[in-house]
Amino acid sequence: MLSPLIQAWNRVTARLTGSVRPSHLRVMEVQDAAPYAGALFKRKFGHPVPDFPRHFVLVFQPPGEEARTLAYVHHTAFESAFLAGGLVSDGNEFRKLTRETQDELMKRGGMAQWVMAESCERLQPCDAVYAYIGDEKSRILNERIGYKLVHPPYLFIFPSKGVPEDRLAPLTEKVVALGPF
Repeated sequence: MLSPLIQAWNRVTARLTGSVRPSHLRVMEVQDAAPYAGALFKRKFGHPVPDFPRHFVLVFQPPGEEARTLAYVHHTAFESAFLAGGLVSDGNEFRKLTRETQDELMKRGGMAQWVMAESCERLQPCDAVYAYIGDEKSRILNERIGYKLVHPPYLFIFPSKGVPEDRLAPLTEKVVALGPF
């Protein structure tokens, strides 16, 4: 059970930053991702969800019901950029949705694509968002939103509009030096 303070914070954050949709779908940033994505993350990656910012979840929440997490992604600040990781979606929850809600999600590229695209928008202003991507499906969805392979075979960059290449090159070198994150 969430503490009352975290519950209040999550409600305020969702109201201020959530993009509410007519079908009760929204992406929200939360301070504590464990209640929203802890079990899903552990099932996918075998360890607990990160306990440091920034966490974004795509939830489905009809009026009067608890939010059900459909997808999650984590972003870590690094200099003037962010490092994306832990992108995961819940196919079991997707199958429980109405056809109309499933169609709405698919119009946005699916659950993982929606949470990744919207979270990258909310990280602005920054120079770029980087991601190590080994999964083929993840590579495809991330390329659809604008990620580009920057250091083969796994490091991708989502450069922010207007950031000159000469500013990105040294930043990319530093991210490469970090290794997988």
